[in-house]
Amino acid sequence: GPTLEKLGYVKFDFLGLKNLSVINIARNLVKERHGIHIDPDKLEPDDEKVFKTIRDGWTDGLFQIESDGMKKMFKSLNKVDFNTLIAGVSLYRPGPMENIPEYSARANGIREFEYLSPEIKQVTSETFGILVYQEQIMKMSQLLGGYSAGEADMLRKGMGKKDDVVVEGEIKKLGQRMRDHGHNETLIKQVGDLIRPFAGYGFNKSHAAAYAYIAYQTAYFKTHYPIEFMAALLTIFATDETKVTNYINEAKRVGIRILPPDVNKSARGFGIEEGAIRFGLAGTKGLGDAVIQHIMEARPFVSLSDIVER
Repeated sequence: GPTLEKLGYVKFDFLGLKNLSVINIARNLVKERHGIHIDPDKLEPDDEKVFKTIRDGWTDGLFQIESDGMKKMFKSLNKVDFNTLIAGVSLYRPGPMENIPEYSARANGIREFEYLSPEIKQVTSETFGILVYQEQIMKMSQLLGGYSAGEADMLRKGMGKKDDVVVEGEIKKLGQRMRDHGHNETLIKQVGDLIRPFAGYGFNKSHAAAYAYIAYQTAYFKTHYPIEFMAALLTIFATDETKVTNYINEAKRVGIRILPPDVNKSARGFGIEEGAIRFGLAGTKGLGDAVIQHIMEARPFVSLSDIVER
């Protein structure tokens, strides 16, 4: 990493997100069955029904938010919106998790709290005075210490090092800049105390927002087109036995019938047939790709002996 950076290279992580394939299959199924063309990237993340799905804890199969801890967090909130979703993606990790009860209490209005200064209010009002994102520290250093955008980014980098000496150095530097800007010692100390624990686990809001948007897209399809979404989900995770069992139970919970595998009717993936989901051949144990290909080419079969003979 550091060596490549010095040489002027940029490192990209390309994640093979299966969920993008799920969204794509669901979208094609909706187009095929209802003639409606949905562009997931043009969805406005403001649909109350979608947020109700999340708040009620029906998040099985949804990107990033299907764990029990996530369900519990969203269930604890009186209101879920896109900001909450971004915060959820950021908070539900080792470190920031400790802030979840406090975040919920403040979000629900049952815990009174005060902002340390108007600048801090400006930066943390959407997270109720709790530091969640790296961008908040960057903005705070600009407002309180007159940092330039470049300096603020260096502070973010220093904070991300998880090295106490580096972190203390950055806090000291920020304190001095705050002094130069006429802030008092009490606030300087409070700001230091606020950002110290954050250093190890500050999350990048732009990254969290992109993840939250994919979570929203999956929730949108599950809410409005449950049968298409569940069929897509089962198709992508067909070979993962635990997930298939989970998702079949989830489909049944929302009233979707599951038809058994059928040598003449089943597709490779999980298809939709007469308003029910037909179990896919890929999810059937012991069937490899080559065998599935042969079965599909040789259909229809009239009897068991016909299958055996051919």
